[in-house]
Amino acid sequence: MSLTNLELINLSENNINGQIPGWIQYLPNLFYIALANNLLSGGLPVELTRLPALASHQVLDQVKYNKFELPMFGVRLHASNWQYNCLASFRPMLDLSYNNLSGDIPVEIGNMKSIQDLVLSNNYFSGTIPSSISNLTNLESLELSHNLLSGEIPTSLTSLNFLSSFSVAYNNLQGSVPTGRQFDTFSNQCYEGNPRLCGPPMQKSCTERSDPSSPPSGHKKGLDTEMIFGPLLGFCFGFGIILTCQLHCMLSERTILPRWIHRYCIWA
Repeated sequence: MSLTNLELINLSENNINGQIPGWIQYLPNLFYIALANNLLSGGLPVELTRLPALASHQVLDQVKYNKFELPMFGVRLHASNWQYNCLASFRPMLDLSYNNLSGDIPVEIGNMKSIQDLVLSNNYFSGTIPSSISNLTNLESLELSHNLLSGEIPTSLTSLNFLSSFSVAYNNLQGSVPTGRQFDTFSNQCYEGNPRLCGPPMQKSCTERSDPSSPPSGHKKGLDTEMIFGPLLGFCFGFGIILTCQLHCMLSERTILPRWIHRYCIWA
């Protein structure tokens, strides 16, 4: 790949399909990647986490202070035009939202130590949230909403002191919502759509949780009692019937009994 001086990619809101190419890792100065609102599929390639400018503060510092030969203008919805005169105006970012990406979020995501915005919302990512995200100490925005993520929210994320925007809404997460530091400032909307999450700011208390796959201990004991006494009662009942028939057979030789009882006893 010859674009070794490429520093920003913004191809959002197109109809780009296919998978994210692994050769991106060979772009040493690339620190801003915006591919939102496309038709990308496949997984999040591990190669993407090896971008030098997103993995090393030293490399990023050398890149960001380059100035543009001409100013760059950006237009935001319902906002005035923004003018950018140097790369320092752009925060290190990976935005893959609104695509068809799937699979696990690789644990190697924790190598992108320079990144400030990680936006993976509105895809089909599954598996758990990697605790290695807590290594991204410069992270300010983490958007994972509208995916298929499961498991618990790693409590280690509370160590991200600069995190000001966070959402895991509409996944399959469970367990307690982390508390402390900046997590005490996030609202209920950041977690909604996960009925198995509990604790503040959710309305559901963690003491009210019940896991259908793990019945209470009393319920297990009840099942064990039925399994023990059920066969025992059946054995006693069957033994009683056999004993009764044998008794009838013994009496039939001395008393006059209906012929059908006598035949039954002989057969038994």
